[in-house]
Amino acid sequence: MPTDPRFTGANPARAAMVGVSDFDGVLRGKHVLGEDLSDGDKVIKFSEAVLAWDCTDRVIPASFTQKPLSAFGDADLRILSGTGRSVSHLGSQYLYLAGFTGAHENICPRGVLRKVLRRAADHGYDCTAGFEFEFILFKENADTIEEKPFGEWAPLTRGPFGYSIARSIAQHELFGEILALCEKARIPLSGLHFETGPGVVEASLRQCDALEAADRATIFKSMIKAWAQTRGMMATFIAKVSEKWPGQSGHIHISMSSDSQNAFYDGDAFGNVSDLMRQLSPDN
Repeated sequence: MPTDPRFTGANPARAAMVGVSDFDGVLRGKHVLGEDLSDGDKVIKFSEAVLAWDCTDRVIPASFTQKPLSAFGDADLRILSGTGRSVSHLGSQYLYLAGFTGAHENICPRGVLRKVLRRAADHGYDCTAGFEFEFILFKENADTIEEKPFGEWAPLTRGPFGYSIARSIAQHELFGEILALCEKARIPLSGLHFETGPGVVEASLRQCDALEAADRATIFKSMIKAWAQTRGMMATFIAKVSEKWPGQSGHIHISMSSDSQNAFYDGDAFGNVSDLMRQLSPDN
């Protein structure tokens, strides 16, 4: 993807965020000055601790270090200049993705995906993917969630009513902001609607190259969580928040092709499922 001139070089003093996936695939990062963003894929230093922390900053065993579990140093982080995009509907807040290099790339989530895709390419396969996310919007903030038991949290809507046009019209302002935010962030959607369950929204990200799809998915989750906070809400992508409510899911649709032919489809086979796809079935 070519570098967007809006994001690089215009103002060396302008700061932007750099984000990298941690061990759980959650974006961590910091603000850096524009001078670190204007010379291609520049390498900066970043704490290796994010590859050894869980999402609450508790240390988990990591293979890259034999140090005490509380001692971490800096690692090389390559800023991916072509990934710069706006991530806020309120102003000009830009985010660049980055990836760990060197030995740390072996456990960097984005690095692992790149390695898998290279192996697929070596076998003659191209991969595209599309993500579907369901998330719940609660009319709560960080303080009220701490103060209230879960049963008292107020979802954006009450009860299940999947694909409700009435609710979508009533919440047209919120939906409009999500659509505008995704357009600014170059994350095209193929669908946005209410799903079954209290306050559940589903967003379907348009399919694309698998690495770009993963980048978009990672940014989308952090962006929606941040956007919800600006609206006095909390967004969660957790799979099931209550045994009394329907589960919410995140699907990854994957398509493999070889010589421009769908590797999983065979028009003459039973169910149109190719032999290769059948080999991947857990029933075989």
